[in-house]
Amino acid sequence: MLSHVRTALRPGVGLRAVAVRGILLPVTAGITLISTRLTISQVGLVDFGFVSLIATLPLLLQFAGLGVGAAVVNAVASRGEPDPLPVISLATRWLAVSAVCCTGSAVVLGLWPGWSTILSIGQQSPSQVDLAVVGVIALFGVGLVTSIGSTVLMGVGRLEAAIMCQATVSPVALMGVLALGAFGAPDLAFALPSMFGTVVAGCLGVMVAQRLSGLEVLAAMRAGLRRTRPPARIAAEAGPMAVIQGVLPIGTQSDRLVLGWRSSPGQLAEYSMVAGFYAPAYSIVAAAGGTLWPRFAALRGSVESFALYRRSLLTFSFGGAALGTALALIANPLGRWVSGDPDGDFTWLGVCFGVLLLAQAAHLPGGMFLTDAAGLRAQAVMAVAMVILSVATGWALTPAFGAVGPVVASIASITVCQLVPSITLIVRASRKKGSQ
Repeated sequence: MLSHVRTALRPGVGLRAVAVRGILLPVTAGITLISTRLTISQVGLVDFGFVSLIATLPLLLQFAGLGVGAAVVNAVASRGEPDPLPVISLATRWLAVSAVCCTGSAVVLGLWPGWSTILSIGQQSPSQVDLAVVGVIALFGVGLVTSIGSTVLMGVGRLEAAIMCQATVSPVALMGVLALGAFGAPDLAFALPSMFGTVVAGCLGVMVAQRLSGLEVLAAMRAGLRRTRPPARIAAEAGPMAVIQGVLPIGTQSDRLVLGWRSSPGQLAEYSMVAGFYAPAYSIVAAAGGTLWPRFAALRGSVESFALYRRSLLTFSFGGAALGTALALIANPLGRWVSGDPDGDFTWLGVCFGVLLLAQAAHLPGGMFLTDAAGLRAQAVMAVAMVILSVATGWALTPAFGAVGPVVASIASITVCQLVPSITLIVRASRKKGSQ
């Protein structure tokens, strides 16, 4: 276990993860663009918005992870206190129960009032909408359990291995799109391939974690599914993390729902397409940010942790600004190519997503620093405030500004409710530590 702690502390861990993500990004992004174009050619641009809406519903269900990832990462990244194996077992049990509850809830809501009513998709057959949503949520449930592998890899400082496993999502999804097109599947069935790819990547991640971590991950997961309760406690970290995972997607991913209710299908489709350009860029930042968590966990409470935060804040801010600028520049020409509309204008939407990327990047080091029980409780309060401001502002701006409105709301809410408060808390803690 000590060797894994030393691995997590190496400065090169972050660079290695970013390098792997940077190498794989053009490949995965290219495959994703091809999948998007093939899907649009099969279902049309308007129905693509509905497909994207259903496919991204799991982004609103991140609370289903119950925050157990925080406990697993901290346990694996620590020096064996607590023992990570019982923590992995208990986390697996929680996730399995959550998966069953999510799938069951999707079925019940499909029976009444029906997902076509909930999502305001009146243009499609209600039965097809229900089947597509239940299928996506069921696959999401399986992916919840298999996500244990990536959290273990993150804890031992091998995030680059988790990234390589995650890279299999795009090619698996592309094969799914090709298969559905060849068999003439219903339009909304094209919402399934991406989540199926996530399941495949999760299974691969568990196997890789078993090999690279030196821990009996598979045995611990099997033990978690038995009747005997694993001897571990994870509520102190999992509770606040569950709140964070539950509310953050509402603030940052409810944009499609707001557009579905307050704008036109065309605006929803444009947002979904440019959001697809934003996701790979953010994944680079997230790859680097993820490597900070085990480093902060190992340095918890030390002077070195505050120095690492200051360096990380500057680095991530510059990196976010550079990537955001690139995103703003390519959004319009790339959007025209993907949509097949040479007269489309995606400039301002690209600029707004670029600024959003900067805000997210600047906040990441603070989010990774505040990952002990007290820090997670503070982040939970910030996240709730962010959601309230984001949804309310997005709801107000969308009728006048269309797809740009929810993005502007996300920028403002993240900056005011998360970035500034996290910097303030860490600066106060640093000064307190210096005066001791």
